[in-house]
Amino acid sequence: MSSIVVPPLNARRLRLLDAIRHMSGEWTTTRAHRLYRGAGWGPKRATARGDLNVLARSGYLAQHETCGRRFFTLKRTGS
Repeated sequence: MSSIVVPPLNARRLRLLDAIRHMSGEWTTTRAHRLYRGAGWGPKRATARGDLNVLARSGYLAQHETCGRRFFTLKRTGS
């Protein structure tokens, strides 16, 4: 059985996770990309999409899909 390898949480991903924790709501590729651009970073949309996927695979975010729209929300732990 193979295990899933999740990339480390680098500074950019940690910044995104911090923003998601503080601003909450639904996070799309566009919203993450705007955050990066607003911070003066210039990654492509694919980087924002990949970072959201890494955070979801790492257990921090829940992925949702509805009517062809994908977004992520912070996973709540405990009760």
